[in-house]
Amino acid sequence: MSVVTDKINALKTQLNNLATAQIQSLPVDSTPSQPSSQSTSVYLQELNQSLSILSAPARTTPSLDQISRLLIEVNQAKLSESDSLIQTEYVKDLEWLFLARCTVDVYGCLLEQLFQQTLPLAKDIFYWDDVLSQPAWRLLFLVQSTHPQSQPTSSN
Repeated sequence: MSVVTDKINALKTQLNNLATAQIQSLPVDSTPSQPSSQSTSVYLQELNQSLSILSAPARTTPSLDQISRLLIEVNQAKLSESDSLIQTEYVKDLEWLFLARCTVDVYGCLLEQLFQQTLPLAKDIFYWDDVLSQPAWRLLFLVQSTHPQSQPTSSN
């Protein structure tokens, strides 16, 4: 599990660094300059709230159901928003960041599920590899796995 967590944390860190640099490099006129429009925008509030949920500490990864719910809520909020706000570079970058974090978290959930499903198989492979690598166990396995051949009976 730590392999999956480490990989996802590395991706999230790279994503945060890239997003922070991208949002800070935006021109001043592309960010919502009116505090009243920013605070009353349900869409921006929903985006920021969803981003904070996805930015939770690394030990708490959202489930696929939570990610799906966040996507639906943000999409519903976007449908009720004006096009002038949606078309700003700031909002586009927030959308990109939100979708990228959702993608990384879905990737993490899928990797974790795959890891959990293949772990028992790996344990079985290691067990049989250990059994077959020792001559005494190999001989015992050979004796147990060979079927006795039937002796033809002679009729007198």
